[in-house]
Amino acid sequence: MASWQRTGQYVSGHAAVVLAAGLSSRLGRPKQWLQVDGESLLRRAARLASETDPDVLIVVTPQGPAFGSELCGLRAVQVENPAPALGIGSSLRLAAPHLGTARHVLVLVCDQPRLDAAHLRALLAAAASTPCHC
Repeated sequence: MASWQRTGQYVSGHAAVVLAAGLSSRLGRPKQWLQVDGESLLRRAARLASETDPDVLIVVTPQGPAFGSELCGLRAVQVENPAPALGIGSSLRLAAPHLGTARHVLVLVCDQPRLDAAHLRALLAAAASTPCHC
């Protein structure tokens, strides 16, 4: 279970937001369900984000409750975007109030099958080494 508090206060050092509310209109079916090595792109993105030891917030489409079983066993909070057609910005606006005091925020989309946890750790290390921490 994630350590988000009801007030949106963030407990650990960084947050990870998985953007999974895309409508996949060009593909014609939900991209989140595509499989890589037997794992859905949605579960893979959430799992990779979790491997960096943050609290994970996943923004999903209105059919998001169907994604619940796909996220079973992962430390993640699911937020439904009621207007996914408005694009990524609408998902980021929904995520922002949940980030509280996170020093760093990893933002991932679920359709990057070559991304791995080492990439995410490198991004966090690079952010930590800059004067502005971004």
